[in-house]
Amino acid sequence: MRRRRLAVLGSLLALALTLPGCAFGSTPAPIPGVKRARAPDRQAATLVVFLPGFGDRPERYLEHRVIDRLQATGVDVDAIALDGHFGYYASGELWQRVHDDVVAPARARGQRVWIFGLSMGGLGALMTASQRRGTVDGIVLMSPYTGRRRTTRAIARAGGPRAWRPPQGPGRWDVELWRWLRDYDASAPEYPEIFLGYGLDESGADGNFPLIASLLPADRVYTRAGPHDWSTWNQLWDDMLSEVVRAIERDASSASAATAATRAG
Repeated sequence: MRRRRLAVLGSLLALALTLPGCAFGSTPAPIPGVKRARAPDRQAATLVVFLPGFGDRPERYLEHRVIDRLQATGVDVDAIALDGHFGYYASGELWQRVHDDVVAPARARGQRVWIFGLSMGGLGALMTASQRRGTVDGIVLMSPYTGRRRTTRAIARAGGPRAWRPPQGPGRWDVELWRWLRDYDASAPEYPEIFLGYGLDESGADGNFPLIASLLPADRVYTRAGPHDWSTWNQLWDDMLSEVVRAIERDASSASAATAATRAG
């Protein structure tokens, strides 16, 4: 049953994007969230934005100590878990709200920005990064939903994202997302550093997830036996946490050095 959850989410999202967003709940602006500052008296170098999966509340990240485990490493990050529920996706507002309400203000304050997206939240992370290129510095994807089966199957039949040739002209939302992903280059300014984790017993483990993995360095991909649920995601977070922390610290240090060099010049 759990293996089917991602497929069900895909069907719901495909349906939602053809219906009025108001049918799936209110979408207030700014988007609500739960904040966890690293220190009460100063701003951290990096803000990590947490986007929930389908049906989850932002508080789930607190209940499962995802944010606590990150901040307990000593990495200099503030955190905010957003109430990015299904209605924001159905209305097409999610990425705009995340950018305008959270990402843009953080960057204006001088913070680096990473997004942690779980399942449906993974789609939100990628959409935000692809629609506002160069504003998201890193992404942690946990079992992400990235499009309709017809799209991911077409990509797989072509031999993977690099070999796939998207149709000319504007396409559906998932076609445009994969058009951006297929040229992924972590060294290019428009692309964030990406980590991927997923359970080998999930429905996406034999299709969608390997397509994303094929675009990433092997040391940025983490797998474990397990279904599409928190038991798997908690273990994966423990597995990848130290490398994610190193990447966040490296990113913040590079940005700080670049800023200092610009001011000195």
